[in-house]
Amino acid sequence: MLTSPTVTPHTKPATPERTRTMPEKLLKTSQVAKLLSMHPHTVRAYAEAGAFEGAYKFRGPRAAKNGRGEWRIPETAITAFVDEQRRDYDRSLRTAA
Repeated sequence: MLTSPTVTPHTKPATPERTRTMPEKLLKTSQVAKLLSMHPHTVRAYAEAGAFEGAYKFRGPRAAKNGRGEWRIPETAITAFVDEQRRDYDRSLRTAA
């Protein structure tokens, strides 16, 4: 008579390698432009000015073709940017009144 092998759950203790968080999502300038209702050139100018912390130019295959890289902007940088814009707007309202 054949018996099936005992199945034990395959669980490993949590290690630093297993508890890492997911990498942050990076967006292209065109995606950020749609989210913020801006023109992609405006988003690019903000990125070049350093308004998005952690943004960098991705030098992929298209960069060699058109001579420039495509910006990659972290989602958290977009949230921080929007929050800062709101704070600036609120400050301007308080000083105008």
